[in-house]
Amino acid sequence: MQQRAAQLMGALTALGVVLGAAPVLAAPSAYDTAFVAAFADACIPGRLSYEATEAAVAKAGWVATESSADPQLGIVEKLTDDVARKLVPLKGRMVYAAYAKTIEGLPHFLVISFADLGPAAANESIVGCFLYNFDAVASVDPEAVTALMGAPVAESQVDTDIASYLWAASPTLPGTRETYLTFVPEVSQYKEQTGFSGQVLQFNTTVPHT
Repeated sequence: MQQRAAQLMGALTALGVVLGAAPVLAAPSAYDTAFVAAFADACIPGRLSYEATEAAVAKAGWVATESSADPQLGIVEKLTDDVARKLVPLKGRMVYAAYAKTIEGLPHFLVISFADLGPAAANESIVGCFLYNFDAVASVDPEAVTALMGAPVAESQVDTDIASYLWAASPTLPGTRETYLTFVPEVSQYKEQTGFSGQVLQFNTTVPHT
């Protein structure tokens, strides 16, 4: 049971990364900065509660949307539903919501989730926040995320099929697990695994039990 719970937690992160040296990039662009700022405004203030995250998302100007808003959003939601179904035998549960907003003139989607992993994981609960740009053609500069997290890139994989970066739990954001920035090109061996092409910035936060 504990192994299954651990596997589900892995599914929530959507994609692992491979150790490697992060390349040196130019300074973050205006879009890179705006993308990361949008993530910070929506995902950080209420990260210790699903309800507080909903409030932060609304305050940041995100509008609730349906899976039909974008074909890739529909695929992401289907994968999330699959995780939710796998929690049922573990006596856990999962809820999520999707939102839309324009950033720098481009359509973006935000998915927030709450997962109770059940007794096998000591009833651990996780709040997730995922910012997507399905139309991205290049990776956001990881330095923009490094500035937000207050910690350097811990792991990376950068090749023709993916640009993926991982930051360890932020020292300035208690409860937050690893942060992932992942870009998947339109033609990539990882597209089926992730369910999308484009850019995602995400993290999960452990919700304290009282």
